Amino acid sequence: MPSLSHKHKALFERYAFHRPSLSAYSFSHIFLWSDCFEFDFQVIAQCLCVWAKNSLGIFLYLPPLGQNPQAALEECFRFMERENGVGAMCRVEHVACDDLNLFSPEEFVYYEKGMEYGYRRTAIGALLGNAYKSKRWAYNHFVKHNDYEYRPFDPAMREECLLLYDDWAKNRRRVYREEVYNQMLDDSRMALSRALGDFDHGGLIGRVIRVDGKIKAMTFGYPLTPEVFCVAFEIADLNRKGITSAIFRKFCQDPAIHSYELINAMDDFGLENMTVVKESFRPAVRWPVYGVKRKPVSGYPDTRLSGI
Repeated sequence: MPSLSHKHKALFERYAFHRPSLSAYSFSHIFLWSDCFEFDFQVIAQCLCVWAKNSLGIFLYLPPLGQNPQAALEECFRFMERENGVGAMCRVEHVACDDLNLFSPEEFVYYEKGMEYGYRRTAIGALLGNAYKSKRWAYNHFVKHNDYEYRPFDPAMREECLLLYDDWAKNRRRVYREEVYNQMLDDSRMALSRALGDFDHGGLIGRVIRVDGKIKAMTFGYPLTPEVFCVAFEIADLNRKGITSAIFRKFCQDPAIHSYELINAMDDFGLENMTVVKESFRPAVRWPVYGVKRKPVSGYPDTRLSGI
């Protein structure tokens, strides 16, 4: 399909009147990942269907968006099975817990893909009480020992931000060797490059921390609902003690996001090390993310639960 445009954004917003607090339910999210997938929008049974295609096949990136998504699902699965054949690609991704009731347990099977973490913006902004004692100490250490500046992102900072990401990712690869984590690092690099290369089009809010004139931390995100803001990227030089607490706290205090009650800090990719970090900031809510496939049909091999 052609590059995503304001026309696609308007179409998405027209149909996405019911949206959970998951990070994928925003045109900004789809825009960010448009170098990793070929996206297409189709209206089926008065619902917007967001298709994602890669070298392996095509799948529904979200459940159908609209008044009666169940009416669109059967046609969507027939289309996927014509395009992909019977197999693991015929699926619906980014399904919220409240939307599992769209899928009959007699016909479909669901599996948890990960967990997204929500934080009270005011709690992170204040870091009060024993629950945040270590984070408060880390923040104070950073402020005391660094000549820093917190400021809005400017497109002129793009290359410096990408260099920060590359250094951060190189250090992460030395510590964590899981294949899924390293693939995530590659995909996130593509999404970040897309975000910074067309910042205004993506509808993002971005902030950086400079230390001694050099960018050492950055955060970028987008609105999800009137109550929830999503932090899509938060990257920092981990050699600077306390800088992760500093960028998160400063961003939660930022006037640009004062109207949002919760911050969705994305998922843990099912990785223990990421779960530990997410939990250390005391999430107020956890949103499980599911994928859904049909149950095996008699006469076909049971391949729908493999290859993911």
